[in-house]
Amino acid sequence: MRRELSELHDGFFCEFGVDPENGHVGSRYIKFATYPHIGSAYRTLRRRLVIVGQDIGSDVTQGKIQTYAERRRQIEGKAPHDHNPHMAGTYILAMHLLKGESGDWERWLEQQDLHATPKAMLDAATSLPAPNPLACIVFTNHHKFLVTNSGTKVQLDREREEEFLLQEIRVLGAGMVLLQGAGFRHNRELLRRLAAHAHVFVCDHPSVRGARRKAASLIKSVCQWSCDADSWATGNQAGEAKHAL
Repeated sequence: MRRELSELHDGFFCEFGVDPENGHVGSRYIKFATYPHIGSAYRTLRRRLVIVGQDIGSDVTQGKIQTYAERRRQIEGKAPHDHNPHMAGTYILAMHLLKGESGDWERWLEQQDLHATPKAMLDAATSLPAPNPLACIVFTNHHKFLVTNSGTKVQLDREREEEFLLQEIRVLGAGMVLLQGAGFRHNRELLRRLAAHAHVFVCDHPSVRGARRKAASLIKSVCQWSCDADSWATGNQAGEAKHAL
């Protein structure tokens, strides 16, 4: 899988003129910032989940592309209480979507106050069930490029970059894909193309402000795209579809 991903990235870099050493595209202001996070236990689960964020947010490895190992240390290797609200929410979402893989995950979630934020839940936890759910997923981004001096996401060619995302997910062998951000609900073409390869879900972004940041609201926001019906399954329907995978 890593070899296929490397070949995929090599072709993408060649097409966009990305310097494979520092990630810069033509100038030092546009950069391909990171390879995806591939959890150490990703290939051991029956259900393979890829979570797609919107963008990396900042240039965390200035002067070079963040490697697979560095990305894993940043996401899987960090103590859960040290995660920001985005990754704390991703932790809870991964546990929720994959809870059928571990009775310990399911029991832990049932015992929690889901009216707290994911960040507050992880901060208050005296112990957490193994394995780390972030070790069991792939985390990648929809926007592959950023502006280095601001961290602002930028797309150089949306159609080609989304084709690259589809190729990435095919190589990863994902059975489930979760897109973070309500805006993905309007990208019907991407949803249809993803649904040809995996079960596709969309949720609110974990960093959303206000009451929707609470774990219960974040989990409730998860909707499954139905390719056949060209519509959404929500609530119990999404749960039934998810557990039938």
